[in-house]
Amino acid sequence: MDEEMDDDLVGEYTTDLDLEAEIEAFLEDDDDSPESSLLKPIWLAELESALNDEVYDGDILRSIIDSNCLPEELRLKIWPALLGVHGKRSNFRRRKELLLKSCESSSNPELASSIIAEYSQSRGVPPKSEFATILAPFLALGLEDNVVYNCFYAAVSKFHPRVERETIRCYLDLLVQYFDPEYARLLQSKKLDYSKVACDWIDNMFVNCLGDETLLSFFDLVFQSTDNLVLIFTALVCLMNRRDNPELDIKEIQPDDLSDLIQLAQFYQSKTPASFLQRMREEIQKGKKPKEDINDFLVLPVSAEQVVKDVLNATAGVVLDIRPDANFEHSHLIGSLRLSCCIQDELMEMTSLRASVDKFHWNLSSELKKDGLEVDLPDIVLIGRDDSDSTLFTVANELLRVGYVGVAVVVGGFKAIVKEIQSIGSEDLLLWSNPDNPILPNAPDSSFGGWFNLSTAFNTLNSTLEKVLQFDEDAVDTNF
Repeated sequence: MDEEMDDDLVGEYTTDLDLEAEIEAFLEDDDDSPESSLLKPIWLAELESALNDEVYDGDILRSIIDSNCLPEELRLKIWPALLGVHGKRSNFRRRKELLLKSCESSSNPELASSIIAEYSQSRGVPPKSEFATILAPFLALGLEDNVVYNCFYAAVSKFHPRVERETIRCYLDLLVQYFDPEYARLLQSKKLDYSKVACDWIDNMFVNCLGDETLLSFFDLVFQSTDNLVLIFTALVCLMNRRDNPELDIKEIQPDDLSDLIQLAQFYQSKTPASFLQRMREEIQKGKKPKEDINDFLVLPVSAEQVVKDVLNATAGVVLDIRPDANFEHSHLIGSLRLSCCIQDELMEMTSLRASVDKFHWNLSSELKKDGLEVDLPDIVLIGRDDSDSTLFTVANELLRVGYVGVAVVVGGFKAIVKEIQSIGSEDLLLWSNPDNPILPNAPDSSFGGWFNLSTAFNTLNSTLEKVLQFDEDAVDTNF
């Protein structure tokens, strides 16, 4: 009897061991076993399924990958698809006995020289030394020659800037000042060339700047992006992070850090005025030279079109008109504010200006805190007579001194504002003017330092809106 019970226990124990062994085998990470697919991320399983079905549409693959980094073995299939060149033919041919000096250290000097020469000729640009650096990761994939050429062509055309480094540096300096003026002053006072280093990152598309593994994962995310400014704002994030850690080396960035890095880049871009982004795309990526040289601006420029649009949509920050008093009293944008000091033909007494800016800051801060909430200071747009108005930059520097972030100037000044308002037929809605009497005794006091509060400005605009929007229903023509 006891022997039979012992046999039963042994049998049960053996069965438990077998079950445990099966569970361990199931959980074992064996890539060749069918069970291993259950351990893969869902997106990766979907991606492999799509590739098995020969789906190479870039938009579909982006939606599947969803900002994840790719396994190494899939890049040679995915990168061409993300860059929109999968299956495309090209007229690329190797050029025998052609060897560019910049390609001497390449893994395949002849192929690299041929690709760069062909690209430069087709795009009408000189063969830059940075091209050999950027080409290296594509050569390492082991793709066919024409596919390497197509990938390089697409990546450089979309993401590499088409302007000189000094222009990129100007844009970066303006962005740093816009988002962190205190940091910008620190860089200027200590003559730190952080933005120059950032230009090197951008010009090389971060190749040789990031670690090898990190770079490939970085390209995974960049090629998923549909925005050609992603490299510039990524460089801006790295630049801003050096404020608290001046010795920061971006080679220390790991693949796991890249998602946060790209998200921060997208955040800064979302907070940048739309007209400035458009200017960046036109000049940096398309090579179109604007009428106003970016080197002429000491603070970030915005278009009159955007300012008027923001006012109409009630998304504008504070608009500060710093034209001479007589000009303001003749006509101005409804709701725009003034400083209390006297402004005459680009002349300001600095002591009076500084006191007026301090008072403006105190009054604005007090108005924003009326409800007992801690509110960030709003962005400020300055309106001058034109771009060369010296008062623009004098006032801008004082606003930056007291802690304002997001200070910008209107390109073309008040004339551009008037032209934009007239183009959309909103003079009665947005312009306050009295051309017959340049010095108006009944003009509203718009001196914020003297003082003109925000509620008065908004009430003036709202009352005008109500007046303009009133209409006689019987007089409305319903025939369109």
